[in-house]
This record gives sequence, C-alpha cells and structure tokens, in this order.
Amino acid sequence: MRKQYKKEIPEIIDEIIRLSKIERELKKVLDETEKGKRKEKRKLWTRIKHFFPILSPRQQIIMTLRLKGELCLDVIGKKLDMTRERVRHIEQNSFDKINNY
Repeated sequence: MRKQYKKEIPEIIDEIIRLSKIERELKKVLDETEKGKRKEKRKLWTRIKHFFPILSPRQQIIMTLRLKGELCLDVIGKKLDMTRERVRHIEQNSFDKINNY
C-alpha cells in the first residue's frame, strides 16, 4: 500500500502543477478582457459626459456611477435605495435619450 501511495504523489503533484498553469492562463485572459471592458467604458464615458445637460439629475448620477465608478447595478441600487432593475431601466432610458438627441 505504501509503494502505491508514493507512486501517486508525483502524479498528484503533476496534476496540481498542470492545473495551476491553466489557472494562470485563464487569469491572464480574464485580466485582458477586463482591461478591454474598462477601456471601452472610458471611451463611452468621454462621449456621454457631453450629453449630461439633457439628462435628469438621477440619470446623471446613475450614468456616472455606472461608467465612471464602474459599479454594478446592485451596488448602485443599494446606494440609491432602488432595485437593480430600476437602475437598469434608468440607465437604458438615459442611453435612449442620448441616442435620440
């Protein structure tokens, strides 16, 4: 029994090393994707901030928190005491208002 266990240890170590390499590769891909998303949000922010005068104060706050603050709908909803769906709806209305301007 002991010899069999010793033979399994190198296999287990190899598996751990292989999985950690895969994990590092996945982390790199996710980091690059996240950087791309942040860059897109910054571009969108620079274009949208020029339209702030046509947005309501609530829309301005939500768009700022969403694009500049990079907060998720749940967090914004909790800060403003509204549901995440209501935040999403206001955000969509803001985009619609800007697109129709």
